[in-house]
This record gives sequence, C-alpha cells and structure tokens, in this order.
Amino acid sequence: MEPSQTQRWESYDTTSSTYAGITLTFNDKDSDEMDISYFLNGGPANCRDCLISIHKGNECSSPNARYFKNTDKVRRNPWTKKSGAIISTNEVGKGVGTIKAFSNGLLHHENEGHVVVIYDNSRVNASRKSQRAKVVACGVLKNVSQ
Repeated sequence: MEPSQTQRWESYDTTSSTYAGITLTFNDKDSDEMDISYFLNGGPANCRDCLISIHKGNECSSPNARYFKNTDKVRRNPWTKKSGAIISTNEVGKGVGTIKAFSNGLLHHENEGHVVVIYDNSRVNASRKSQRAKVVACGVLKNVSQ
C-alpha cells in the first residue's frame, strides 16, 4: 500500500474574521475514499447542518457545480446533508471534526486544485437567491507532502 495522500486548504477572511480549513486524507493513492478533517473559527453559531463540498471550479469567485463522479459506490451527489457532508459549530461559531470514509468518486489527484466551500446551512440549491446558503469559507485544495 502507498503512503497516505493529503490535500489541505486553510484561509483567513479579514472581512468576516473567519478562519477555516480542511484536510483530505486518502489512505491509498488508488482509492476514492477519504477522511475529511475540518476546523472553523468565526463561523455561524450553533450550526448543526453546515455543509462542506468540493466544486469543479478552481477559484472561489466561480466555484461552479459540486464535484463528484458517478461510480458503483457513489450514485448520487454526496455533498448533501443526507450523505453526511455536514459539519457543526458551537455557540461561538467554532467547529472541529472529521467525516470518516467519505467518497466523491474521485481519486486524490482528481480533487487537487478544486474549490472547497463551507456553507452556513443545507439550502445550497435553493432556487431563490435570497434563500441560498451563505458561503462561510472557501479555498483551493493543494497537495501536501507527508
């Protein structure tokens, strides 16, 4: 087995004082299964259904559609509350945790360079702009040597 493959993103938004990041860890370079570790400081308070998702785009100004590949294991969009792509925060907007054994159907190198977004709730695809989820944090995944 190959050593684990890791990608990371961290950012600090000076306009909102939000500090956030994720680390994707693939235990095998030929697997699409990853652990998603996250931290968020300055996010929405008491969020129990904040969403995290990887998008096709490579810039936060144009993230485009959520990024996944239809495979035998991944039949539907995994970047949903029902699929477990949720993070939570405490009463002051801090959160830390890991989503274990998650898959978007893509290998380590296929996720690199794409945008990861943290949203304030599960209403990411609302048809009315006023009801869409707010982007809490955004960044581009970069490969990290172990």
